[in-house]
Amino acid sequence: PRRVRQANLAPQLREESTGENAAPEEQAPPRAERSPEEMRSMMSSIQRGTRRGRTESTIEFDEGS
Repeated sequence: PRRVRQANLAPQLREESTGENAAPEEQAPPRAERSPEEMRSMMSSIQRGTRRGRTESTIEFDEGS
């Protein structure tokens, strides 16, 4: 069997080089640049939330047995 690119995608998601569904790159919204401090803060929040979730699930699991 040979792979056919985008054969299983919905028609709206397929890349088309021409047509009304084509979206030129200049129409894409600009991404906001984040400072290293903002990124550190975001990643720290994710890490804290992950740790808290793991701790809480362990406590609930221990209490249930």
